[in-house]
Amino acid sequence: MFWRMAGLSTASPVETILDKENFTLEELLDEDDIIQECKALNGRLINL
Repeated sequence: MFWRMAGLSTASPVETILDKENFTLEELLDEDDIIQECKALNGRLINL
C-alpha cells in the first residue's frame, strides 16, 4: 500500500537530464547519482 501512494515515484536527476533535448556531458558528470545509474545499468545512459 505504501508504494501506491501518489507522488512518491520521482524521476532520477539523471533521467531528467536525459529527457532534455540538449544536454552536455558535463551536466551528467556533475550529477551525484551518475555512478549509481551506471551501476544500475540505466539503458538510456549506457547507450549514449
